[in-house]
Amino acid sequence: MTYRRIRFGQIGSSKVVDFAMQELVKYLKQMDSKLVVDVLQLAAIDKSFEEIIWVGCDESLAAQLPTVSVPALDDGIAIAVEKGEGYITGTNERSVLLAVYRFLKALGCDWVRPGKEGERIPA
Repeated sequence: MTYRRIRFGQIGSSKVVDFAMQELVKYLKQMDSKLVVDVLQLAAIDKSFEEIIWVGCDESLAAQLPTVSVPALDDGIAIAVEKGEGYITGTNERSVLLAVYRFLKALGCDWVRPGKEGERIPA
């Protein structure tokens, strides 16, 4: 049996970032039923990990984000994923959720209306 594996490092543990990670895993598995997803939950980015995609807010990613007036209120995202490594981040936790949806949209997902019938998830 062939399968593919992807590792995510969830930065922190808040309800919003938890939900963002759940959504990311849910839709990736819908896109590829043979995908194995590992999620490591850490307080901050750990540079000793290789082949991992970091999801959440971390000070080390601040330079990658657009400048906003009030980071707690204004949304800004940054996504850089290549060959199973990189990050999906935002200026605040809500922005991380928006970044996850933007990442999924770049992979071909679309939500044309509320509800399961409105989802367009590629195989």
